Amino acid sequence: MREETKYEKESMKTANNPNIYVWLIVGTIVGLFGAFFRFVHDSFTFSLISWIFLFIGAAIAIRSVFKILNAE
Repeated sequence: MREETKYEKESMKTANNPNIYVWLIVGTIVGLFGAFFRFVHDSFTFSLISWIFLFIGAAIAIRSVFKILNAE
């Protein structure tokens, strides 16, 4: 069998870090909160707040995926 290189071992340790997956779940929950918050009331303020939550959740989730892929 082929021995793994140093880069492959470090990459796997980074990808298996539980902290990354916690942030992925937090980002998903915040994004879902923003999506469902849009249906609470039809006003500009609620709509703006829901869009902010949606984009923050998406940014957290995308950042977590990039950390898993080690592209950051």
